[in-house]
Amino acid sequence: DEAGVLAKFNVRADQVLARTRARTDQQATGAGVAAQPGRIVQRERLVEDQVLRDERANADETLREERAEHVALLSHEREETDKDLSNERARSDAAVATRDEFLGSSAMTCGTC
Repeated sequence: DEAGVLAKFNVRADQVLARTRARTDQQATGAGVAAQPGRIVQRERLVEDQVLRDERANADETLREERAEHVALLSHEREETDKDLSNERARSDAAVATRDEFLGSSAMTCGTC
């Protein structure tokens, strides 16, 4: 299921982001920068996190719209196929009825010969 795949992808992306931020914080600490990320970094991360959430929401909405379009297309194609099959069945039934009528009249004619 695509939703499950996307959820796994999002979890994986969050893990990568968390590890990267932790590594950056650790490197900053090793370089003599304060042990905790400063307020500026925290604010930037909050903004980045909101951008990430917005991008994911937009991607989810786009995916929902694409799925809806795909379902609509498949439904339309299915309806067209059903109509074609119904028409084919009607022509086939008419051909069989004509054949049966012909065979019936031929048998009656030959029976009186």
